[in-house]
Parts: sequence; structure tokens; C-alpha cells
Amino acid sequence: MVGHIAIQQAGEATPPFIRMVETGGTGPFVIGEGRVSVYHIGYSSVSDTLALVKAHRGTPIVILDRSTEAMEVTPKTTTMLLDAVPDGCRVIVLAQNHDYVRAVRALGDERLSAVFMHAFLRTLQWTFRRVDVEQIIARRKPDGPPGKLYTCLLNRPRPPKIAVFGWLKANGYLHLGHVSFRGDPAARDSGEMDAMIAKTRHQFPSFTREINAALKADWPHASFQEVEKESFIYSVNVPAYDAPVSLVVETEMAQNFERYTEKSLKVFMAGHRAVIAGNRGVAGLLKDIGFTLPGFSTAYDGIENQDARLTAALAEFERYLKFSPSERRDFIASTWEACVDNMRHFAERTERVMDASFEELAGLCVRSRWSAVTGDARRPVSWIRPRDTAA
Repeated sequence: MVGHIAIQQAGEATPPFIRMVETGGTGPFVIGEGRVSVYHIGYSSVSDTLALVKAHRGTPIVILDRSTEAMEVTPKTTTMLLDAVPDGCRVIVLAQNHDYVRAVRALGDERLSAVFMHAFLRTLQWTFRRVDVEQIIARRKPDGPPGKLYTCLLNRPRPPKIAVFGWLKANGYLHLGHVSFRGDPAARDSGEMDAMIAKTRHQFPSFTREINAALKADWPHASFQEVEKESFIYSVNVPAYDAPVSLVVETEMAQNFERYTEKSLKVFMAGHRAVIAGNRGVAGLLKDIGFTLPGFSTAYDGIENQDARLTAALAEFERYLKFSPSERRDFIASTWEACVDNMRHFAERTERVMDASFEELAGLCVRSRWSAVTGDARRPVSWIRPRDTAA
């Protein structure tokens, strides 16, 4: 243990790395004579990560797995991390955000590399390959007026989620959708929410009325019946998604991370049209994968200021809520085929992203001067496991 980070050798690592890189189907490439160490740093602080790297001894290749999170672009995560790399080692960071990958590449030093890797995209891909897509399509196919107009699952309190929950409440829209806001009553009662509320007011100064409305509401809130053991992280074949549209509120809106999370990806699994309130550029990243966001303008996606971006996103969403019944029927019908296309091609599109990520990682390991591999390295086979194995 270094700081708060558990150290694992790659050969002993649990998924996602146990089948991470395969060569010719003979087993994970990273298992060998201690050539690669994988450190699952997750939420760990940058200071702990720097201490871990400085203290590392033994294996010539170090993989820092932050694929469940973004990696902020700061001197600590770039130049200071590079300075911490021990002699004779190469460090490869796996992160969800593209801006960090570009920042590390711009350093131009092969001792430190970064690869775009998205743990939730991988997990959703594994999950969706094992469901009956046609069943979900049949479940979401328009058949008369929708019972609920939208889905908005907010879960833990974050500044943009507090603002949006308050906006829905203040405008009388909560009853129109499947809305959940689990909040954290214990933290609020103990005063630990004060800093979160202050941050919300700072990031979204024009939402004072809405934030006040959220603070007066009862938490946790859920306007639908939850199914026992249902997973809001990975499943869309649940009652909460029985609506034609999603209002997605990403984890953050005020950071410079160029990333999306499972919250946005589930829109395409569910066959929803969506407005996505996230960091600037998130809709563009999803379109780059091949997905479409039919029916809604994404002009808000390019707005730099988060307060103005959220205002514009909610205005676009409100346009849908104010449709007449006939306008809503036409909107849903005209966008249905694009939603079906997103569902039917979800596994294929996300597979391409993951194949590219793992191929790049394998290349860095195999072609590295720190690697013990000699001779011609075989091209890695697909990272996907057989259908009959556990995800």
C-alpha cells in the first residue's frame, strides 16, 4: 500500500485488466516476468499517485488505471508526474478525458504516456451485448402518448444536479417525468452539504431561485417505483427508462474535462432522444463515436460558461415539454428511426472505441524499450470476451 492506493500486479488484477491485452489468444499479455504493474488509482489524490510512482521499483512498465475517472490537466498530473518517473521505467496513464491525453502527448517524452480508456463504456458494452436489443426496441417503440415525458436520474448531489432538480421543481415539471434525486440527507443534516451548496451558487449564479427550491424539497426523491435489484448504473431495460426523452445531467459542468460518463451513454442504449448538460463539447464527443442526438439542437454544447450552457440546455429541453400533444407525437415519430439506429449499433460503436484504446495500450507496452518482449510482437486480438463468460 502506497498512500491510499492498493498495489496489484497485472497477473493478479481483477477485471477490467485480467483479459486486458491478449496476444494470439494465449492469455493476457501483461502476465509475464513482472514486466508490467497495474495500479488502480481510481479516486486517489494526485499527491498519493505521485508518491506511488516515485516509490515504484521492479517492473519497467507502470500502468496507472484511472479509467473510471477524469484526470485533471495540471502541473502535478503532467510535468511533476513525468519528473516522478523512476529511471528505467515508463508510466502509462489510462484516463477518461481526451484533453489529458493530448496534454501528456504534448510533453513529447516517452517516459510518460496517456491513453484514452473508459471503464464505464467498456462495462456498458459488455452488458449491452448480453441483452435482447429487439426486446428493448419493442419496449420503447412509440405506441400512443407516453405515460411520462422524460427520464432524469440525478442520484448523488453535484452542483449541476442540484440546480437542475431545483429547476424541475420550481417550474412544476417534476410530475411529468421519471425523476430521481437520491441526494444525501445525512450529509445535509450534518452540515457537510454547505460547501456543495456554496459551490452550486458560485457555478450557477443565475439559478438562485432554483437552488432555493431544491433545498426546500424532500430528499431522497423518486417519482417512480424502483424494481428490486435494478441497476441505474448499467441497466436501461427498467421502468425508469420507459419514456421517450432523457434529460442527462453529467457529473460536472464547470471543469475543463473533455469526457462523457455512463449517464450519457445510456441514452443510446435506451433509445432516447436527449438533452445533455455536461462540460463543453460532450455532445460532440458522442457524435464522434457515431451516435446521433435526434430532435434536439446541440447549440448549447459549445457555450463556454457553464451557467449560460445550462440555461441554454434547459431552454431546449423546455421547448419539448411545451409541445402540444400533436407536436410531441410528431417529434417522437420523426426521431424514432435514429433512436433505433443508436440502439442497434451501440455495441459495435463502443467496441471500436475500446479496440482502439487497447490496441494503443498494447502497442505502448510491446514497442517500449522498457519491455522484455523481443522479436515480432503479434497484433492483439479483440479484447472482448466470449459471450458465454461473465462480464
